[in-house]
Amino acid sequence: EKVRVQLMFDLEKIDNFATSITSLWLSNLPNLSFDRTPHFKSIKYENLQIIEVASIVQGLITQINGSIRAASIAIVSSQPITVLSSANLSTLSDSIATSTRNSDFYAPLEGIFIQTLVDDNADIKIQGSLASDNLISIKSFASLDLESNLISNKLTLIAAKEIINKGSIQTTLTEMSANNVLNVGTIQTSDLNIETDNNIHNGYGGSIKARHVVLKSRSGAVINGSRNNRIYHSSPITIDLELTSPKHGIYYDVSNEGAGGKIASNLSAHILANVIYIDAKTFENINPYYITKSSSEDWSAGISVNNKLARQVSVQAENKLAIKVSNYVLNSSAILGLNQAGSFILNTPKLSNERYRIEAESFVYNQISRSNDDSEKFEQVHVGTTTKIIAYSPPGRIYSFGELRFSDGNDSDSIDEEFINEFSYFEVFGDAHFHQTDIKTIGLELENQFHQSKISGIRRCLSYGYCNGETLITNAEAETLFSVQGNVYGIDDSQPSQSDLTVDNINIYNVIVQELVNFYLSQFYYGTEQQGYWGYISRSQIVSGFVTAVATQCRSLPTGVIEGGKFDDYRCKHKSISKSINELLAEDAVDRPIGNTGYTPIQFEAASKAYVARVWISGLETGFVQGHNKYLSYAISSDERSVIVSYEQTRTTFSYSGYSNTTVKTYNSPIMTIAQLMTYLP
Repeated sequence: EKVRVQLMFDLEKIDNFATSITSLWLSNLPNLSFDRTPHFKSIKYENLQIIEVASIVQGLITQINGSIRAASIAIVSSQPITVLSSANLSTLSDSIATSTRNSDFYAPLEGIFIQTLVDDNADIKIQGSLASDNLISIKSFASLDLESNLISNKLTLIAAKEIINKGSIQTTLTEMSANNVLNVGTIQTSDLNIETDNNIHNGYGGSIKARHVVLKSRSGAVINGSRNNRIYHSSPITIDLELTSPKHGIYYDVSNEGAGGKIASNLSAHILANVIYIDAKTFENINPYYITKSSSEDWSAGISVNNKLARQVSVQAENKLAIKVSNYVLNSSAILGLNQAGSFILNTPKLSNERYRIEAESFVYNQISRSNDDSEKFEQVHVGTTTKIIAYSPPGRIYSFGELRFSDGNDSDSIDEEFINEFSYFEVFGDAHFHQTDIKTIGLELENQFHQSKISGIRRCLSYGYCNGETLITNAEAETLFSVQGNVYGIDDSQPSQSDLTVDNINIYNVIVQELVNFYLSQFYYGTEQQGYWGYISRSQIVSGFVTAVATQCRSLPTGVIEGGKFDDYRCKHKSISKSINELLAEDAVDRPIGNTGYTPIQFEAASKAYVARVWISGLETGFVQGHNKYLSYAISSDERSVIVSYEQTRTTFSYSGYSNTTVKTYNSPIMTIAQLMTYLP
C-alpha cells in the first residue's frame, strides 16, 4: 500500500537526532514518500523541546494510514498525530532481522513508539489497531485519545493533559500517567498502574479486569460510576446525614451537574481484580440508577427493580481491597466488596453508604370496605393520609467475606471517624476493626411491616447477584442492614473498639409532618422592629394530632405614647392558634392521585359535588316541596374500582293550610364505578 508520512523535522539536520527516535523501520512499503518541508531548525534532545523555530504550519496533522509491519515502528511529530481507523500497525513476529555495522551486532528494539513534541496542542488520537509482542509506548505533551484495540505485552501511556480510553486494551502490564484519566472502554491486563495529578474516572461503560490494580490520584478523586448521565469532570461534594427531609441521596445535589454536556447511554462501571489499591483525596462509587413512581403504578405491594441496572456499578476484589483517602468515601447505590477471605481496608475520615435517590410524599387515603356477609354493603370507611415512596434507588452495598478494618489511617489522633450507613447494606462475615468511629446506621420507616424471608432474598440478589429473573420485587423500607458476624475490635485484636454505634430510623411520616408544620408556622414570621411591625411564634408543639402555638403580632409606637396607662415603646398582641395535622397533610396532598385511581382528591370532590347537585328531589314538580342537597363526602372501595358519595338532603313540604314540615336526612349514592362518577367532573 502507498503510505504518506510527513516528517516534522529538517531532513538536512537529521544527524542531530538519535536515530532510534527518528527512524522508521518499515517493510513492504515500496511507494513511501516524504514531505521535506522544514518546520523547525533544532530540537533539544533531552526533552524534545523545540528550541529554534523556522516556520509553523497551522492545522497540519500527521496522519498514519494503511498497514505497517516492522520489527520496530517509531513516529515523532511536533503536530497532532492521528492513526486512522483503517491503519494497522504491528510488530508481531516470529523472528526479528538483525544487522552488523563496523563489526558490531545490532538488533532493533521491538515495539511501537509514538510521541509528540513539546506543544500544548499536539494531541495523539489512536483510531487504528496497534499490536506488539513487546511494548507499545505513546507519549503526548497534550491529550491522548484511544478509540481502538491495543494489544501488547507492556503498554505505557503518558499525557500532559488527559488520557481517554474508548477502545479495548489487552496487555500483561499497563501503565498510565496524566493529569486526568477517563476509561469508558475495556482494560484487560495482569497489572494496571494509573497515576494522575487530578482525577481517575472509570465509567459510562468502562470495565477494568486485572490481577493487580493500583489507582493513585495525587490531588483529585478516583471515581467509579457517575453522578448522573452526563460526561464531565466533577468536584468534591459535602457528605452529611440529613434526618429532617423526605428526600435523600446525592441526586438532589448533583442532578444538574454537567448540564449541557454529552449524554451517556451506558452508565455501567466495573473494577474487578484480585488485589485493588486506591489512593486519592476522595473515592466515589456511584450507581445513578433510579426509578420514579407514575400515577398509574402501585408500589404498595413492592417495587419492581431491574436487576442488571441495580448492579451496574461495582468495585470488587478477591483477596485484598485497600482504599486510602484524605477526604471521604462515598458508596451510593453501588457495590463495594471483598469476595473471599482476605483483607478489606478503609482509611478515611468519613464514609457514607447510601442510596443515590429516595423520596417520599404524603397521599390522601380514602377507602371503604365491604361487609363480611353477602349484602354487598359498605361498612367501614378509613379516611386520612399515608406516606409512600415515589422515587427509589437500590441500597448501597458494602460487604466483606474477610476481615474489615476502618480508620482514618492515623492511630494517634483524637478525632472520631464517621461511618454512615443510610438505608443500605453493610455486612462483614469476618472480624471488624473500628478505630474511634462514630457509626450511624439509619433505617427507613413507613407504615408497613415485612417478613425477614423476603428481606434475605432481596439482599442476596442486590449484593451478590444471586437473582432469579430480570426484575426483583422489593420494599425500600425493608432494605437496611448493619451486620458483623465476627468479632469487633479496635485497631488490632488486643484493643477494644473505641467506637459508638447509633441505630435509628427516619420516620418519613414524622418528617413530612414537621416540614408541613414549619411551613404553616412560617407565615406568622414577618417584618422587623426597624420596619415598625413584626410577628413571631412561641410555645409551638404537636399534641394529639394538632399543632398549637402562640402567634405574636407587634407594632411600634412613638416613645412616650401612653398605652394601657403606661409608657411603652411598642405594643404586642398574642393569640393562640391551632391546626389539625390531618388538614395540613390533606391540603398538601390534594393534587396527588389517590392510590392507582389516577384521580386526585380535588377531582373526586369536584365530581362528587357535581353529582350531588344533580340528584333529583322528588315532589319538586308539584310546587308543594322545596329542598336542596348538600355534599358530605366520598369513599372509594378497597379494590379502587367503586365509589359512593354521601350527601345530606333538606326537604320542606307545604300543605294547603300553610303547614310545613322540614326533614334533614343523610343518603348514600348507589354504588358506581369511578369512571361513572368522573362523567360528572366539570
